[in-house]
Amino acid sequence: MPAAGALKAKTGIYTPTGYGRKSRLPPRPAALAPGPRRAGWPPPLSDGAGRYQYDPADPTPAAGGASHERQPYAGSKNNAAREARADVLADSSEVLADDLTVAGPVRAELRVRPSLEHTGLFVRLGDVDLRERSFNRSDSIVRLRPQAAPCEADQTMRAVVELWPTASTFRRGHRVRLQVSSGAHPAYARNLGTGEPPGRATTMRAADIEVFHSPIRPSAVHLPVVASLGRDLRPAQRA
Repeated sequence: MPAAGALKAKTGIYTPTGYGRKSRLPPRPAALAPGPRRAGWPPPLSDGAGRYQYDPADPTPAAGGASHERQPYAGSKNNAAREARADVLADSSEVLADDLTVAGPVRAELRVRPSLEHTGLFVRLGDVDLRERSFNRSDSIVRLRPQAAPCEADQTMRAVVELWPTASTFRRGHRVRLQVSSGAHPAYARNLGTGEPPGRATTMRAADIEVFHSPIRPSAVHLPVVASLGRDLRPAQRA
């Protein structure tokens, strides 16, 4: 499981800045951390970041998700094997004391620093049940390009990922999970890291990705919470 860090959760958003008055998810400091590390991989960073390497020659496999075709990897699947990989970061809320219902679009805002100008980010929202099984609820992927996400002076960039809309209730005793990686093959084509046209690319380059979650480099996922602790949180309807 993730090591102690700075990420916390509250209604509608994961944020490193605290646990506000309107919070509905219990706070649980936790860092986005990878599974077992590959040989030679550097130790964890100490500045509020998780790190992994995405290698298109060994792409992160798909495990569930939306699909227009009937595929063995489509739908809601147990993500345990995927989350155990060294190229997947995962973080969870504390155990929910009450049901939490979300309905609508999900948006992730990540502060990242990739080693390549061309790479990708795959973000997934999951539900961890009482048996510690992690099932996907929503996800999406973006291709990072210099013109789409310009870098700051420290080479970090703000990446926005619009996940598929979802309607799901996270039951009491469950946990909300956030997953970050750079692929879901073959549901999404591999990002080869070179910027070449996908249909004609012949070269592959591995990318090192840092995902920050400190007060000065925050990352967050916005959840469309509509009901929690037995209360309907949707805006009142006009007469």
